[in-house]
Amino acid sequence: MAGLFLLLVTVASGFALVRAIWPAPWRWSSADPIRLALAPVAGLGLASILFYLVRIAAGLPPMAAAGAMLCAAGFAGAIAHKRAAAEELPGHSGKAPFWLWVLLTAAAALSIFTVTMMTSIAPHGEWDAWSIWNLRARFLVRADNLQTPFVALLDWSHPDYPLMVPASIAMLWSTSGAESQPVVAGVQALFLISAIAVPFTILRYLRGAAIAVIAAIAIIGGSTIVRMTAAMYADVPMAALIVCAGAMAVLALESKSDGRGPAILAGLLAALGAWTKNEGLLFFGVLAGSIAFVATSRAELMSRIGKLRDFAIGAAPVVAVVFYFKSSAKVTNDLVSSASGTFMDRIADTHRHWVAFWSMAGESLTFGNYIVPPVVVFCVWLGVNRLRRPVRGAWLIPIFAAVAQLAGYYLVYIGGSADIQWQIDTSVARIMMHVWPLCLFGVFLITAPLEKE
Repeated sequence: MAGLFLLLVTVASGFALVRAIWPAPWRWSSADPIRLALAPVAGLGLASILFYLVRIAAGLPPMAAAGAMLCAAGFAGAIAHKRAAAEELPGHSGKAPFWLWVLLTAAAALSIFTVTMMTSIAPHGEWDAWSIWNLRARFLVRADNLQTPFVALLDWSHPDYPLMVPASIAMLWSTSGAESQPVVAGVQALFLISAIAVPFTILRYLRGAAIAVIAAIAIIGGSTIVRMTAAMYADVPMAALIVCAGAMAVLALESKSDGRGPAILAGLLAALGAWTKNEGLLFFGVLAGSIAFVATSRAELMSRIGKLRDFAIGAAPVVAVVFYFKSSAKVTNDLVSSASGTFMDRIADTHRHWVAFWSMAGESLTFGNYIVPPVVVFCVWLGVNRLRRPVRGAWLIPIFAAVAQLAGYYLVYIGGSADIQWQIDTSVARIMMHVWPLCLFGVFLITAPLEKE
């Protein structure tokens, strides 16, 4: 119970951090549902960073990390109180019909049941959970030499992988005094909640409740993201941070407020993605590029410079930690070390292109185990409901970023995989899931309104 209580404290700390960065009235604000949806990822990110800096980089005892977490939460709360502003975001007035809320409730209940049943059957998760993420967390809690997990002798466990997930779990374990598997399941559940709640709350603010509810049902309806939550893989946190960062980037450009908070939070969340998996490093660059280049006019492009500055301010502290970790670990990435031949030779191999293209195309048609492929559903949806007019540059950021991310994964398959077929077979469903919530957010963002505005 102590570990689960600490999860609530972590969420509260994340809420204080988000409010400190993005000021709001001291009372409940109209934009606080968005802040609350961001609280789990922000709180877990804060916990992981502080645990790494205090426990591993500085070599202090676990309780020092817990003390640092409490101090940081109190400091964030004090800043949030001091910076309290009178700003209110009006939001969209559209409402969703009752039957849509019933469908969302049923989908959420079914997902909770599925995750609960799968977790009870495999409480330690699937292969990657107990061979990488939970194993790394146990190292961080138990080891006397805290550099042990990051040596070449353990290259089978990917010692170069960032520590967002294992360090946040280690913080909770060491503070509660028990290596509780329900805590790991709780961490995964919080990431899934944010992956659904952030696009839901932002779409509700920008597009109305009806579109927001449909988007939430679509995200939670993909069986892959629910199964991966129960498997305790870091890919669900990766998907959550990708959609949170992308959605906040859109909000930063679309909000009627002139505040800098959403852009700073977008940078922070994108950097936390880089602290979660190596794929997050790619997305960090992709999102920054999308903000800069997805513009419909020169004037719009020039107006993005200030937002990119705020994006960089939010990202800088976490990027510094990622850089320090990568330089201190002194191990090479397995894709880099195991690849044979030159990069250009692999790029020129047409067989590798054939395998990668058709594998990714096939997965895009079967992802989520839907009866009808999502690509077909979205094409019919946009054909029947049509695009929103006019389509502004900011609205295209999620789709552009998702496509660019998948293109980056394609190049990694082609240029980096020693055994490309094995690499694809073991990862293609997970990398598709990384951009799944962001794709859905983008599709519903450009959809014509379902009710009068």
